[in-house]
Amino acid sequence: MIYDFENILQKIHYDKTKIFQQKILKSRSLIRPGFEQLCEELLANNILLGIASTTSLQTIENILLGLKSIKISNFNFIAHSGTVNKQKPDPQVYKICLEELNVQELESVAFEDTTSSLNSVLSAGIKGIAIPGNLSLNQDFSMAQLKLNEFSDIDFKGLKELF
Repeated sequence: MIYDFENILQKIHYDKTKIFQQKILKSRSLIRPGFEQLCEELLANNILLGIASTTSLQTIENILLGLKSIKISNFNFIAHSGTVNKQKPDPQVYKICLEELNVQELESVAFEDTTSSLNSVLSAGIKGIAIPGNLSLNQDFSMAQLKLNEFSDIDFKGLKELF
């Protein structure tokens, strides 16, 4: 018997993505504590918001549906799997974001939850703040400019002074 492994893998990936999208829409709880409040504060201070992700735009949109006061339109640019051809830790997604937002590396700060993504940020020349997720708590974030437990731990005034 001959197996078409490429089609089998594509089917598995399609099914996994479909199940994940359904889980996101059902749970509405993938937004980490303090994220929405941070976005509100950044917007109130006229700071551009961008998303630099190598996941699908559909996934990003579905996750953002869990927000109450922040809308997808509040983000000045969203980079996703359709805008890049390299995955993190390659810095391409961040470089595209910087270009689209028309900001310099030194004017930017990125929040990441894994060391792979943090390495992507740092390779792009952007300051990185680590806020590890449940699956990355034991990773080494010593290269981050700052490590916090939650978005709600961010002191905006202190953050401005730090950067």
